Amino acid sequence: MQQFCKLQRTVQFCYGALSSITPIMSLISQQDRNLAIEALDFYLFSKGNDFTEAKRAEVNALLNWIKLEKTKNEN
Repeated sequence: MQQFCKLQRTVQFCYGALSSITPIMSLISQQDRNLAIEALDFYLFSKGNDFTEAKRAEVNALLNWIKLEKTKNEN
């Protein structure tokens, strides 16, 4: 347990140090996010009635996450 806590503190320290030195790079562009949002919106609209509630919730969660990432990376 003690070794795990030490490792966790080290990872948090390294992440904090890197975050303050360089911004975290994004893996996809804003254009890619826009395209993904459009595609998921279309997918929900065209296939939405065929989804179970669980599947609809998964797609909505993904869509909301992409929208959040888009908003965070607008600057």
